[in-house]
Amino acid sequence: MSNNNSLLKTKTGFQKMRPLVASLSFVALSLPVVAGQLNIGLGYGPQVGANVDRQNNAVFDINYTFLQQRFGETKRWEILLGAGYSRLTTDVDVNSKVDVYSVLPTVRYYLDSREGFDPYLGFTAGPSIMSSNKLGYQEQGSTFLFNDFITFGAYFGENRDWELSFSWRHLSNADLLPPNPGFDVPFSVSVGRRF
Repeated sequence: MSNNNSLLKTKTGFQKMRPLVASLSFVALSLPVVAGQLNIGLGYGPQVGANVDRQNNAVFDINYTFLQQRFGETKRWEILLGAGYSRLTTDVDVNSKVDVYSVLPTVRYYLDSREGFDPYLGFTAGPSIMSSNKLGYQEQGSTFLFNDFITFGAYFGENRDWELSFSWRHLSNADLLPPNPGFDVPFSVSVGRRF
């Protein structure tokens, strides 16, 4: 009965979030493609919270950004929109992997340019669907969550076509459907190239 209740909660949670995901997908597909960038990333670190001594998580990411637009008087602010796939794994024997499919809206603030690179700080909060609501000892209340990043990175190269970034990652459903302990990957590195 417990598994049926958990499955019912997961389905109900997804049904509540379906309009949001559909709306974001429609907006993403209707925007003009003004940029293209492919990023590949890897991450690793301990699960934060109650399982900090018992569980380490790793992530592999592949993300594609199809909209980048600078704004503001000094053009230091930028909004990006993309989509991504993440494979989360853990060193725990149970619930050892989960796939995450995300829409990735991002806001960045560019710091002073240096010779050879343009550094920035960024924040991403991507609505996502997971293949499972469990990773190791952690269990979410639904398969819907937000794939959140806090990032420090820079574009470099002659035409600033390459990107290197470092992120802290937290995936949770913002307490929309408890329980909501979240999945964490404290350190990630990503390399990207604009086309």
